[in-house]
Amino acid sequence: MPDNFDVGFEAGGGFTRRHLLQLLLLISVVPVQYFITRSSSETSRTYELQNVLTGLSQLKTKYFNISYWTKLCTNLLGVWTGRESATTTPMPETITTGQQLGMYGTSMDVRSPRPPFVKYRIGQVVRHKSWKYRGVIVGWDEEAKAPDSWLNEMHPKDKPEWRKMPNYAVLVDTRDRLAPQMSYVVQDNIEVETGKVVFHPLIEYYFEHFDGTQYMPRPWLKTIYPND
Repeated sequence: MPDNFDVGFEAGGGFTRRHLLQLLLLISVVPVQYFITRSSSETSRTYELQNVLTGLSQLKTKYFNISYWTKLCTNLLGVWTGRESATTTPMPETITTGQQLGMYGTSMDVRSPRPPFVKYRIGQVVRHKSWKYRGVIVGWDEEAKAPDSWLNEMHPKDKPEWRKMPNYAVLVDTRDRLAPQMSYVVQDNIEVETGKVVFHPLIEYYFEHFDGTQYMPRPWLKTIYPND
């Protein structure tokens, strides 16, 4: 819709877009307070508040934009019909719902001793060199463990060495990809980000806290990766 979009009556001062925004803010107070206070930890409350502030900042650029609603309806239709639209297609390395146990860095086998060629550790925050999304490592394999169909698509023929390299399970920051996702990335494609916090609903499942440098794993995860 155009920037000069006005809602309602023109006479008597008019019910303009500014009034509509004020009304929306007032209406949002109760649900915002509920979602923030229901969170069980500081990390969760910060995550909820960040999402609220992001949504408010996008009222003009997104929610009053007809193209936004067109994309939203298309995406919802894709979910209902079991198909993903182009606007919600995951990054290439994203793990799909058809993942198999023990693959994509999710195996419960203890990783000890730690091979010297595994460069990164669980809890480290990284950034994808090509896609630029941030994330935190929650698992790794000495070499890629994934179905052949996935490997054939994600590890091109001109990069056969990627299959024999360490591959990492990464929780993707929801500020970079709105829908919570986990990716499985070859070592060559990531680099460390220092002092960065990651937002993802599963952070507290894997980690106890962020120490300012990296995330500290929960006991069950530390048992699997005792040398990380």
